[in-house]
Amino acid sequence: MKQKIKAAIEGLTEVSPKGDIKKIQDINPSIYRLRIGKYRVLYEYINNGGEQVLVIKDIGSRGDIYK
Repeated sequence: MKQKIKAAIEGLTEVSPKGDIKKIQDINPSIYRLRIGKYRVLYEYINNGGEQVLVIKDIGSRGDIYK
């Protein structure tokens, strides 16, 4: 499972992010979630001096991640 999560996160660094991605509007409109089986990765992109940086907020099971 660690290998799948790592590969999925690497897919987020591509020009067109890959994966089952949805915007999370209830928590914060700039945060997205990536679904990997029963796990979720919450992340956002921030601008750092004109460069876009991927920031992983949290990784966890689907039942606990949104609390």
